[in-house]
Amino acid sequence: QRTVPSSLSSSSHPLANPRASRSTFSLLAPSPHLPRAFHSSPAHKNHFETLSIPISFDVDPALLASRKKTLQKQQHPDVVQNHPAAAAAAGAPSSAEINAAFDSLVRVHSRANHILELHGVGIREDDDEKSLGALGADDVEAGGFYAMVMELMEEIMEAESPEEVARIKERVDALSEEEENEARSAFAAALDMADQPTPDNVEAHWADAKRVTARLQYIKRINQLLKEKLHS
Repeated sequence: QRTVPSSLSSSSHPLANPRASRSTFSLLAPSPHLPRAFHSSPAHKNHFETLSIPISFDVDPALLASRKKTLQKQQHPDVVQNHPAAAAAAGAPSSAEINAAFDSLVRVHSRANHILELHGVGIREDDDEKSLGALGADDVEAGGFYAMVMELMEEIMEAESPEEVARIKERVDALSEEEENEARSAFAAALDMADQPTPDNVEAHWADAKRVTARLQYIKRINQLLKEKLHS
């Protein structure tokens, strides 16, 4: 049985000190306070709305770049100076809001979490306990997704050549593609249910979306470690 390497044992490491007690899975339990219909949480700016694109897990990066470019042109100092009324139109996003929206939606894991945030069930990326708790019990038990993540991270730490790291990256890329496909299906189902007049089992669909989002966040951490290893 593999053990967590000492480099991962520090409490400062994002995957250190896993607490896989059943209590952590309470994050997935349907809440009586969850809205029955999809809506924008007042605590979070709707980045899809900022860029004037529909809420969806599937977003064309080229469309995001185009919307960002178009909106930023409207905020250019020359435009603001020559056409102040148009620049100050009610609801027009600021340059900072446009950048924040693009940065959030262009990355798969943050886009998924933003959709969850708008529904009131987002995961804080810097909170390992919440990210771990968002995984299902099967993910955390021996042989599950979390065990695979820990094994991959240990292999990265122990890799002694760029070739070894490249082989690990191929596995991570395949895993990422698999999880993105699962996220695509999970979010499509959740958003479809939320649009129904009388949604059926909508909380379960959002729990599935939350679970796969947690997986995407762990894959992001693996890729960060791969990048650090390649440049060390």
